[in-house]
Amino acid sequence: DYNQAITDIQARSAATTAEATRRIGTTKEEGVLSLKEQGAQAAFEGRMAMTQAEMVASSEEAKLGASGVRAKGSPLAAAQQNVDLAFAAADRTIERGSAGMAMGTITFSGDKSLREIFDEFALQDNFIWSLNPVGVMTYNNGTTDSLILLNASSPIYNVNKTFGERALNYINIKGGFVGGAQVVGTPAQNIPGQQTNGRLPFEQTFSHLDLAAQCTTTNTNILSRLGTQPLIVPFTHKDSLIGVIQVGELVTFEYDLTDPNISRFQGLILDCIYDAKQGKGNYRISDIVI
Repeated sequence: DYNQAITDIQARSAATTAEATRRIGTTKEEGVLSLKEQGAQAAFEGRMAMTQAEMVASSEEAKLGASGVRAKGSPLAAAQQNVDLAFAAADRTIERGSAGMAMGTITFSGDKSLREIFDEFALQDNFIWSLNPVGVMTYNNGTTDSLILLNASSPIYNVNKTFGERALNYINIKGGFVGGAQVVGTPAQNIPGQQTNGRLPFEQTFSHLDLAAQCTTTNTNILSRLGTQPLIVPFTHKDSLIGVIQVGELVTFEYDLTDPNISRFQGLILDCIYDAKQGKGNYRISDIVI
């Protein structure tokens, strides 16, 4: 009987919601205590709200509502609307608790490209990001080894030995505005470097940072990677058996000819322009993450 099925669906939905609410009540205190960061309670509630919404969606109500029987004004349409509203409410809970948390909505002020946003995240975490040839994004700490060895006997040419920009010695990243005041942390400095070379600063605003501790950690991470002048080696590689070498991975490189003479080191592939027709790639590698 159709009406009886609707009644059963609504009863199961109510039971599911009640069970989700019970779980929230019994685990909330424990979960909040285990999350020490500012906004942790809101973040925890956001996760629980989403759990509750998912439990509603997994009930028979959601299954029948998604089956296509959603005639306007019917009981099934109303039931499906309840599911949609449950997820919308969970999204709002997450957005309210997202400040300072690694979840929910992060707001960037100004006009930023995705590349600029990813660059900020990578500097903040001391990570790197890249896209592989099929468009998949990778995000890691720059220690992925390609297991490829390149030396003077490899099919490489146009080898050069250059250096990147001078090492920075003063890092001061500011965050967004909280309560009308801009968030600032403790700058990271290399005092001996400043005394020798003068102040070489890196100062920007990362609007998504809303805690002073986040700014301080970001300063330290940036100094650890940009506080050393890198060795950068550009070269051309042509080997159809290897193909393109993924940007963001390490290669072992050694070039023991007279000019240039480059001692063996592990280099991180910074960028690549690859000619698929010829199987030829123009690469730049660095001895540090930059």
